[in-house]
Amino acid sequence: RSAHTGSMEATSNAARRDTSVASVHFAAPWPQPIAGWRSGIAAFPKTLADLAAQSGAGPILVGGDFNSTIDMMPFRKLLTNGYRDAAEQAGAGRTFTYPSNRRFPPIIGIDHVVTRNCTAVSMRTVEIAGTDHRALLTTVMVPRG
Repeated sequence: RSAHTGSMEATSNAARRDTSVASVHFAAPWPQPIAGWRSGIAAFPKTLADLAAQSGAGPILVGGDFNSTIDMMPFRKLLTNGYRDAAEQAGAGRTFTYPSNRRFPPIIGIDHVVTRNCTAVSMRTVEIAGTDHRALLTTVMVPRG
């Protein structure tokens, strides 16, 4: 568990290959001061590098509430060292996830799935009861080990 991001990591062997899985939830940049979000996302490249070093050539999936759109430079800076945005990989376009509990549809995409050494082939948003975010249902091809 990482104190600066609130992330949790796990490993799956569902594809007959160890797959590292991590979730993330960065502080919201509003209404609280943006400094918490900035420090969390600025520190995350080290977490991703550590995860890549531990996983070697193994697949990695990172998903959650980045509180960032694809347009934000701090998020795009995470897409290095083989990490890819799953929506872009799958050709899903913009995936609007927030807010999902209003009379109007979600207007921004701040939730993401990021892959490394595997390929997202489809992605769509789905409603989840009791939350203000839509979930990202992502199909990922994991190479055989």
